[in-house]
Amino acid sequence: MISIKLKDPERCSGCGLCVVACRRIHGRERIKISDQSPVVCVQCEDAPCMNSCRVGAISRVNGVTIINRDLCVGCKLCMEACEYGAVHMDGLTAVKCTVCIESDNIMPACIESCPDGILTVSLNEEP
Repeated sequence: MISIKLKDPERCSGCGLCVVACRRIHGRERIKISDQSPVVCVQCEDAPCMNSCRVGAISRVNGVTIINRDLCVGCKLCMEACEYGAVHMDGLTAVKCTVCIESDNIMPACIESCPDGILTVSLNEEP
């Protein structure tokens, strides 16, 4: 399992460059800033967001939970199920961090863009 972790949230300047980089790569913001630090999906092993989805719009691909926007009906059950607040709405469908798994980036865009160095990739750990 791969996820993005915050090493030291108190060091975050709240500049938002991670969100800008996410939007640049994906065409929409899959992460957000809350309380001056980024909120990213921690890729829970039990994936409450995926388990709550009644239409099967959330699946796991190579250990990363992915929302299929074509199947999402915008019911927001996944948002309610996520204890980290990592799922949010973009228009009428839910979005969340995918660790840039579907991009050509070697490292997630948010990690590469963070001037504060607070974001890191984590392998095979529970949140």
